[in-house]
Amino acid sequence: MSIEQPKVQLSIHRSHRSRALTLVLGGALLLLVTGQASASDVVDTWKHRVKVEPSGVTGPVPVVLFLHGCNGLGLLPGILYPDTRAWVHTITQAGWRFVAPDSWARGHRPDGCQGQLETALAVRLLRLAEIDYAVQQLAADPTVDQSRIVLLGHSEGGIAVATDAPPSTVAGIIISGWTCHASVPLGVGIAAPPNLPVLALEFEHDSFIADGTRSPLQPGRCSEFFPGRDHATELIIPGKGHTTGASEAARVAVTEFLGGIRTTAEAARAAVTEFPVGL
Repeated sequence: MSIEQPKVQLSIHRSHRSRALTLVLGGALLLLVTGQASASDVVDTWKHRVKVEPSGVTGPVPVVLFLHGCNGLGLLPGILYPDTRAWVHTITQAGWRFVAPDSWARGHRPDGCQGQLETALAVRLLRLAEIDYAVQQLAADPTVDQSRIVLLGHSEGGIAVATDAPPSTVAGIIISGWTCHASVPLGVGIAAPPNLPVLALEFEHDSFIADGTRSPLQPGRCSEFFPGRDHATELIIPGKGHTTGASEAARVAVTEFLGGIRTTAEAARAAVTEFPVGL
């Protein structure tokens, strides 16, 4: 496997957090909410992405675009969190490329782990811009199977994946560590088109959502928004936790979900088989 590691140092990441929090407290949050953050920031998230190739796959490869939680991808460039490593292994073993933009590569970014509602709304817009930009870059890459691009968003990334319709080239979404419920309407539900495959991964008791946030959240499950979705699945992981990559059941569910995302050619062949021409 080849890994493109981000070049940003930990000290820069931490100073980004401190400066961003100061800016929020100083009133600059309004600039982020209204979408006036530096346009170059989103480019930096892609420039410092983590990319891991599957082994033994020829031709255009399918891609899982991983949107990390508020803590980022790891402690240091090249030292990923165990949860991130678990998803790298699961996704590449399934024959898919793992690509993860680094949201903390932005020059000025609020700390979404603090749990304030205003900050969460601002960060959500940043993460949506990261999704759009990353998908644009994938669209320009001839080594990518354009019919198999899947979003996997965890926690803060899961909120972004759940609450906004994905780019039209996305073939499926995975919501991890998020319940699809919030104290404001903007954070409630699943915005993806009803025909798009959806997988939701949630703990029976989410330790971060229950104990680590300051904003009150409404109880519930993503499956409450499954009516009308024929290709939606939910896995409730027993016990207490937040990092779903640590769950073997979650990793198996993702592998099976990715296996169900067919290429355009496979879908066309299946359509001919199901509805033979001339009959």
